[in-house]
Amino acid sequence: MNKINLGDKVRSKVSGFSGTVTAICHYLHSESQYCVKSNALVDGAEKVCWFSIGELTAAPECEMGECDK
Repeated sequence: MNKINLGDKVRSKVSGFSGTVTAICHYLHSESQYCVKSNALVDGAEKVCWFSIGELTAAPECEMGECDK
């Protein structure tokens, strides 16, 4: 399993939502949750979503500003 850290660019394998990890919440008896902030405005506003670690994958293309969601 890849380690995802604060500031990493990631994409959801389920929804395709991509952005930057801005917060991490660790639980004692559950998977960690990662807060991902979109790199672009969605409907004129910043969008923030929480995902389980198993749903996220590194998105190196976002480093180059090529994320569109």
